[in-house]
Amino acid sequence: MVRQFAANAVGTHQRLVAQGAFAPASLVDPTVSGATVELRAQEDGRLLYRATVPGWAFHPDRSRTSFHYVVRRAAMVPGAEGLKRLGVRFDGTTTTVKLRAVVSGSVSRSALAWMVRVGEQCVRNVDLRCTARPRGGFGCD
Repeated sequence: MVRQFAANAVGTHQRLVAQGAFAPASLVDPTVSGATVELRAQEDGRLLYRATVPGWAFHPDRSRTSFHYVVRRAAMVPGAEGLKRLGVRFDGTTTTVKLRAVVSGSVSRSALAWMVRVGEQCVRNVDLRCTARPRGGFGCD
């Protein structure tokens, strides 16, 4: 389930902000498997954005239920493609994923699909309906 998905223009780039949650089949640990996020055009499945973060780039909390990737200045890992933050948190029943990225070009569409993969677990929302926002950019539900 996606709770928030929005993009706003920043010069020739777009700032993406997304948040969603899913019920995993088992505990997820991105420090072992890494994580991949994809954004596709719903109408033809064309890939608009993909970022992959290797396991070593995540920082877990002490309980190993919350994992964060935050890019440091000039330290973006290969494959992260503009990803600024990626958080994965497991509360015992639900895994919440939050991301922030800056993407070159435009990802604006009337319908989008996004996917998050952590290890063998994959969750998708293939029916995001998007509308323009009064102050620019767009939001999807």
